[in-house]
Amino acid sequence: MILYLLQEIQHMTEKKKNIRNRQRKVKKFVLETIHTKRNSNKDRQGKLRTLYNKADSSNFTPTDFRKELKLYLDAKQDSGLDSFSYKNLPIDHPLINILKSKLEKYLYEYVSKLIPIGGGYKSDQEIISDFKKLRKFQISNVQKQDIHGDNTILWHFLHLASGLNQYFPEMLDTPTINPTVIDGLRDSNRFLKIYVEKVLLNGFGRYKGNFFSAFNRCFRNGNYAQAVGNFQPLFMKYIIIESFKQTLKLNGGLPNDKFVIIDPCAGWSGRLLGTLCSMHDMRRIYKIKTGRQLTICYITTDPNIQVHGRFLNIAEDWFDFVEPKDTKDYFTFSKDIVGCETPEFIEFCKSKFAELGVSGANLAMTSPPYWNREKYSKDTAQSFLKYPKYQGWKEGFLKGMIQNVFDLLLDGGRFYLNIADISKSGKTTPIATDAMELSRTCGFNCLKTYKMIMGSGKVNSENKVTVNGISYKYEPVYVLLK
Repeated sequence: MILYLLQEIQHMTEKKKNIRNRQRKVKKFVLETIHTKRNSNKDRQGKLRTLYNKADSSNFTPTDFRKELKLYLDAKQDSGLDSFSYKNLPIDHPLINILKSKLEKYLYEYVSKLIPIGGGYKSDQEIISDFKKLRKFQISNVQKQDIHGDNTILWHFLHLASGLNQYFPEMLDTPTINPTVIDGLRDSNRFLKIYVEKVLLNGFGRYKGNFFSAFNRCFRNGNYAQAVGNFQPLFMKYIIIESFKQTLKLNGGLPNDKFVIIDPCAGWSGRLLGTLCSMHDMRRIYKIKTGRQLTICYITTDPNIQVHGRFLNIAEDWFDFVEPKDTKDYFTFSKDIVGCETPEFIEFCKSKFAELGVSGANLAMTSPPYWNREKYSKDTAQSFLKYPKYQGWKEGFLKGMIQNVFDLLLDGGRFYLNIADISKSGKTTPIATDAMELSRTCGFNCLKTYKMIMGSGKVNSENKVTVNGISYKYEPVYVLLK
């Protein structure tokens, strides 16, 4: 009996020892897994390929502001004038010297380091987080009816940012009908006036000591300076999935399991990002319906040579930090720098179709330059330089681009064209009207027109829409069927 008990005790001891060993092994495995995952996450948290560097704002703090305000108020008191402005300050006044020094510093830093003056700065992790939100965002319930019963894309996600602009510092110095943001640094008198009136006298504390918020106020006040905008990636996601579902409904599947998108005007890559953030949903839908893997193909062009390589940077960052890396093989990206209205663009696209094993594109989407409204670069192939007169631009660029898209689309393919008339000094250039006439001539049938919401609030534009009692500015997006 005693021997039996001793054996049982020994057996229980060994059993406990084995349990402890297993526990140690499990713990080791868990720790190694966590460590591996952390290292993997670290690998996916490297440096993005944006061009922005954070500005040195060491001399733009609440302490500096209080010093500047004191200099201004002392000068006003010493003057004895009831009506006093920065113009009353001597040219060698300490405040003028301080502000001109800041002006020179940040203009130099923009030119030499492409810092985000006048625009918000985001860290790499904030941009990655923005990208992930775009990828996860569900686009259901964004289409509404306005008071006239027209199709409206209601941007309740209007302010869902992407951080995309940080790949393109040139956006801050792209001319429009208004001066650029960087022109706000070049015009020292205007800068001094706005800085004193809108920052010093309105209280730097309103900006919580934020350098970028205060400078943003300086540059954009009263539409003096204007940065060009980017196409909303989520609207691109909406129309891609709408067209994709329609294509599947009609055909059941896709030739060679490829969905091909052409964008004849790459712009600032908003539509590229919209394509990337559509990829997960499209592949999931296709896998459920066909049991096969879907490849998404994005083909584009733009004559802006300076930013040509940035598009690939965005795609590479997407698969390095957002999309699972094993899906990278199911996305193809092709870009040229030829004019979209030229025969060279047709040849480029057809060569890509041959590589993909398809005979045409399923979808086209673009927002072309509105003639000379935005002057993207000084490349001679830019349409506003190539066709300086509107009639020449209409016949040479607009007609050629629409005809090329028609020729590249498969039968049943859709072309989503975001274009609007432009007005200046009371004179309207009927770009949208002309585009629709040219589209009909090419053979397109306009299925419907979306009103793409651009912003809310007080709206003076002719393109005004009211949804749920709220006024919005919109731009038309024409849905054209081949």
